[in-house]
Amino acid sequence: MLKPEHSCVAEGGSLRVRVLLPELESARDIELNLTSEHLHLRAPVGAANRYELQLQLPRAVHDQQGMAKFDKKARALVVTLPIATDSVPVEHSHASAAPSSSRPTTATAALASERDALRVAADRAEAEAQRHALLAAEAASTLAARRADESAATRARQDAEARERSAREAAAEAAEAEAEAAAAAAVAKAAASSAAVAAEDAESKACVAVAARAPDGGEAVGRLVEPVAPARSATAASTAEPSTQGDPAPVEWRQDSQYVALLIDVERIWKHSVSVRFEARSCSISFESAKTNQSGADDGESLRRSFELSLAGEVIPAKCRYDVADLNMMVVLHKVESSVSWPALERAGAPLSGALIMQPAAFAQADAAATPQPGEIVVAERR
Repeated sequence: MLKPEHSCVAEGGSLRVRVLLPELESARDIELNLTSEHLHLRAPVGAANRYELQLQLPRAVHDQQGMAKFDKKARALVVTLPIATDSVPVEHSHASAAPSSSRPTTATAALASERDALRVAADRAEAEAQRHALLAAEAASTLAARRADESAATRARQDAEARERSAREAAAEAAEAEAEAAAAAAVAKAAASSAAVAAEDAESKACVAVAARAPDGGEAVGRLVEPVAPARSATAASTAEPSTQGDPAPVEWRQDSQYVALLIDVERIWKHSVSVRFEARSCSISFESAKTNQSGADDGESLRRSFELSLAGEVIPAKCRYDVADLNMMVVLHKVESSVSWPALERAGAPLSGALIMQPAAFAQADAAATPQPGEIVVAERR
């Protein structure tokens, strides 16, 4: 049990009792009993201790008119009691026994009312805190659900875009493959037509004459680009005579929106001797072929041909290709600008390429009476 410090002072017709309660924060648990001559105070401190004060008042008071107030800052209870007009001072007594008769006063009721108000306020604060916590939890749950929906929508949109992009790429690849197949079919058809014509009438082949005499009647002036001798198979190298320069190779060309196909009308080209170099605006081709006699048999010699084309349009070297057959050679050029038609195979003003360039599906008709000039190419066709 703790006996608190206290003071009792008479001021202006009132008796003021001040009790220090440093362990308390409010008047919630204070129990105060007053009579006209005594004050009895009790208040719990923790679980096993308490404040207790029994005080004999120095003057008789009107206990029903008293007032009590708890000073939270000083942690002190101040009780103000009006002094009875007919009272006389009495000596202080610190008796430990309680007064014989004690009844609740107005001050006690005020303290009880204050405790009740504090309890109500605390309950309201706790309820408000719980309500705010519930609202915060609901808001957090709503926000999490919204973010999850947004994330799912974003993933769905990304998946749809990826599928659409894959579909576009697949469609482009399919279109490119279809265009390549169409070009290959056209070239194969042209090769089959050439083979059929050669089989029906060997003499219907175009005869090419090159008049390249010097003005003074000297030796022929070559128009072919001198190639580096390509590698040949061991069998061909052991059985054939040294190669000689052949006539310019006839080149027939066709085109569609994406490709330009060249058909080199030369038989018995040695595949191991072929050398092709693709560049953006040019194509260099060199090869050797077997030389035949009038009966069509191989006479053991070889012919070397080489030429370089200055292209009228730009191509993609990595997508160009060639193939060698028994009766001819095919070269496929991949255009950079699709759907753009080339006006000619070679650009205007290009140097002589060393090949006979023929318009698509047509050969020029030579004038039998025309006299070739030095450096002029004349194409004749026998019926």
